Amino acid sequence: MGSSSRKQRAKDTGNQTTAKQIYPEQLISALSLFPLPHQIGAPYFDGTDITDFVIYCEDLTMDWTDGLRIKKIPLCCEKMVGRYVKTLKSYIEGDSLERFINELKTQYKDDDMEQK
Repeated sequence: MGSSSRKQRAKDTGNQTTAKQIYPEQLISALSLFPLPHQIGAPYFDGTDITDFVIYCEDLTMDWTDGLRIKKIPLCCEKMVGRYVKTLKSYIEGDSLERFINELKTQYKDDDMEQK
């Protein structure tokens, strides 16, 4: 094989795009550590015990931005609960995790053992 072929391969390899270049490190970390919805160990919210759900989600996503954390919550919910969560003002604005969690706790307080 000639040296020009090796140079071309080196050039081609150097131009390959990696996942790290496409996605921020935070997203790569999130994808590798967070269980998929309905997978064993994944957080799941069916409308009961919101405090436990929120604590578990916070632990799994502590390196995520607030906006990303907020947007992923409906994926971990029972279908109708997830649809409702997407209608909450704090979800739509998506800028304050604390406000979003407070709104969730207020909406689901009647079925939360921690708040009773």
